[in-house]
Order: sequence, then structure tokens, then C-alpha cells
Amino acid sequence: MPEAFSSGATSVAAPVGAQIKASMGVASNAREPSWEPTPASRERFRALLAGVVAFRVHVRSVQAMFKLSQDIDAERYERVRADFAADNPRLADLMDK
Repeated sequence: MPEAFSSGATSVAAPVGAQIKASMGVASNAREPSWEPTPASRERFRALLAGVVAFRVHVRSVQAMFKLSQDIDAERYERVRADFAADNPRLADLMDK
């Protein structure tokens, strides 16, 4: 992706574009094979970029909750579970409960 994105008349500074690129890389490189954006997905990111905002949050406490079943169709659920089973069978087992 280019260092600066453009969405219509709106230009986004290079640091924001670079941060989004870095975030995409971290998320996609964790998978094998890693995801490579297509021209269509790059266009979608450009379209969404105008709505991207930055904010800072100060966390005072953390409370964890698992939502492993999600509200998705059975085929997608099984595909997600199978992906987890390869690297984290304990997590896949939790999804069966």
C-alpha cells in the first residue's frame, strides 16, 4: 500500500496510513499462509480510511469474557474451530462446550 492513502477529496497523512498497514501486517502474518490484500480489499480500506479516528484510552481494570460460539452460520463456525484446532486444541475444545 502507498504511504499515504486518498479517499476522494480526503487525504490521510502517512503516519495514519503506515499505522494501518502495520496493524494489517501483524494480524495477517499470524496466519499460515499469511493474507495478502487484493486490489478490491485495498480499495475497501481506502474507502474506510475517511472514518478512521485515533483515540487514547487509560485502562483501569480488565474483565475477560469468552465468546467462542459467535453468531455465525455452522459452516463458518466449523471452519473457525478447525483453524484453532490446528494451533490451539484446548481452545477448540472450549468451543465445543
